[in-house]
Amino acid sequence: DARAGYSNVYAQKVNRAGGLSWGVNALPVSRASANQTNPQIVSDKSGGAFICWEEDGTIRAQRLSSQGAKLWEHPLNVALGSGKQSDPLMIKDGGGGALICWIDERNSLSLQDLYGQRVSSAGELLWGKKGKAITEANGNQTEPALAGDGLGGALISWTDYRNGDRNPDIYAQHVGLNGARLWSSDDVLVCGAPDVQRRPAIIEDGESGVIIAWTDKGGGSYDIYAQRLSAGGQSLWMKDGIPISQVSRTQQNPKFGNKNILVWEDYRFGNWDIIAGAVASGGKLLWGENGVQIAAIPFTQYAPDCAAVAWNDGAIIAWEDYR
Repeated sequence: DARAGYSNVYAQKVNRAGGLSWGVNALPVSRASANQTNPQIVSDKSGGAFICWEEDGTIRAQRLSSQGAKLWEHPLNVALGSGKQSDPLMIKDGGGGALICWIDERNSLSLQDLYGQRVSSAGELLWGKKGKAITEANGNQTEPALAGDGLGGALISWTDYRNGDRNPDIYAQHVGLNGARLWSSDDVLVCGAPDVQRRPAIIEDGESGVIIAWTDKGGGSYDIYAQRLSAGGQSLWMKDGIPISQVSRTQQNPKFGNKNILVWEDYRFGNWDIIAGAVASGGKLLWGENGVQIAAIPFTQYAPDCAAVAWNDGAIIAWEDYR
């Protein structure tokens, strides 16, 4: 919100009747003479919320009470570092705090890396003042996806350029409660097929492992592929993943509704539509190779990553629509 001259982060609480609990003008999370972008929000399990954002190349955070009061005297700088920090993601840590992941450029030799921080309800930096490195491989590591492991740690997947700028792959790592890397020190290769793999999505599989989906150009056009990893990081499906959708033209940017349902942008009919598919834990496609049309109508429908959330045994999906 740029009402004060800079793009600052604002928050509002909406009650069950649709009323605005924090006033018609909402609340500035942190007034600053700086642009704040990419806000993330998760519940604090006490009726309030943790909020983090990007501000002048740093990642900052604040906690709001149920009444909208700022519970920390000053916004946290979640990690000290000399390089730019960007694109934060945040999840609950299961213990009343939050876990934050971001792209970090403090190491000029390894370019863009991924770092993380765990923040307590009192605003303590539980992984030290500099945070913990999730991956510091050569080349850029970008487009992270983040999921909780149910034990206070996190499961992370990302687009990885360690094998060259023209051949990005999908990698993953499991970080424990104390920030330690629990899988291989070189990370887990999810898909290293030829050509481009990008923009992973990740979800916990209910058995201490994860399912990861991504956009894959190995077949000539962009398709949706997925892989399931065990609790130890071993691939449980076919090497380099299984195809979720390989129809003509482009399918891209998958998002999980729940551990079985995936939704993505699809250009098979000559304009962007929203299509969904479902996959069983063993890798079988439950809705066929063509998936199900969620919004296949004239003009453009895209960005299902705006919102796709589990609901009972299904999912609720929201998208941008130009009809």
